[in-house]
Amino acid sequence: MQGRFLQGSIGSFARKIFICHRRRISIFLRKTYLGIVAFG
Repeated sequence: MQGRFLQGSIGSFARKIFICHRRRISIFLRKTYLGIVAFG
């Protein structure tokens, strides 16, 4: 029971971070993807 609660709180915390930094994360992922495509 407590594990599920902990997992849920971590999930909501991660979702908050993701929503706050969505632009930065998407830019970072795009750069990483382009780097892999260019050098791979």
